[in-house]
Amino acid sequence: NAFFHHYHKETREPENFQRWLKEWVLDLPDHEAYRTKLGGELEELRIEGEALSAPANYAVE
Repeated sequence: NAFFHHYHKETREPENFQRWLKEWVLDLPDHEAYRTKLGGELEELRIEGEALSAPANYAVE
């Protein structure tokens, strides 16, 4: 989605990551502020459908 691509583009360099972290994490006082900052992008982040993994048996036999 657009948010994911924007994140990767903006955080390629360590100093840019620090700026992104401050803007999107550290400067937001709570979860509601984060949701407000996301605005219309919040709906785009929702997962549609299911993508189940294959069953696995981790038991030692």
